[in-house]
Amino acid sequence: PMILWLLNQYSDLKLGVLSRGYGRKTKGFHWVTYEGSSDEIGDEPLEIKSNYSDLPVAVSEDRLEGLNQMHLEHSDLQGVILDDGFQHLKLNPHKSIILSRYDQPYFDMRCSLPLGRLREFPFTAKYADAMIFTKCPLDLTKAAGGSTIKRSGLTKDKVFFAHYRQTEPLRVIGEESSSKRALFISGTAEKLTFKQEGWEIVKTINYPDHQSFTLDNVQEWLKTLKKHELNLLLLTRKDWQRIRNTHITKILSENLISVYETHTEVEVLWNQKEDLLQLLKPC
Repeated sequence: PMILWLLNQYSDLKLGVLSRGYGRKTKGFHWVTYEGSSDEIGDEPLEIKSNYSDLPVAVSEDRLEGLNQMHLEHSDLQGVILDDGFQHLKLNPHKSIILSRYDQPYFDMRCSLPLGRLREFPFTAKYADAMIFTKCPLDLTKAAGGSTIKRSGLTKDKVFFAHYRQTEPLRVIGEESSSKRALFISGTAEKLTFKQEGWEIVKTINYPDHQSFTLDNVQEWLKTLKKHELNLLLLTRKDWQRIRNTHITKILSENLISVYETHTEVEVLWNQKEDLLQLLKPC
């Protein structure tokens, strides 16, 4: 969500995106195209490309090689956003950002991968230009935020707080449904629930992050939909990337299933947005 938010905020700049392409089954450098599949380039780069069709988006395990390749074909780029650039010590980025969940702050965790969930040791946070605590409650008080800043040991001017919210679902397959009773499918890093006024989620099925959906999965969806007398399937936009250019969409259409997608939007709290954008502006 944060990369898409940054791209929207800096829409006046010529930017690109470089990712490893987690979950893909290919190796090396690849340009991301709208017609590509998540098996080829990963679901998150595909999601970015689907929203910014003219944006140069690429995947590469070797970030330096990837950046060189992007520059060769797009020498006019004013900046490139990397989704996990902080952990690559060979890079010398113009700006570095760390994201940490507000309810699971990095300073309460002690272990990095593979023993824990941190990609870097907690003390390295002081080297970032900005720390953004995400998934904050919308009514977070400044007193609570101040307590978090104090515990982090970081200076106040580099710490920001952001609320994440799910968008109103958008139909991508099938007929418009007036029911709004749905089966919700989520294959993200953390178990996701969907709550939106007017919508009733009868059942949620969670999968691991970057799950490659199979025919067995589809049969499970169809069986569940039939059991609960539903004809509406709701997915995250990230999960939609994994099925939209596959035979799964045909199966769902043949079974008269309407598919909707929802995604996450970012709201920076307490009128901090302009300060954050000024701090992170690439050029």
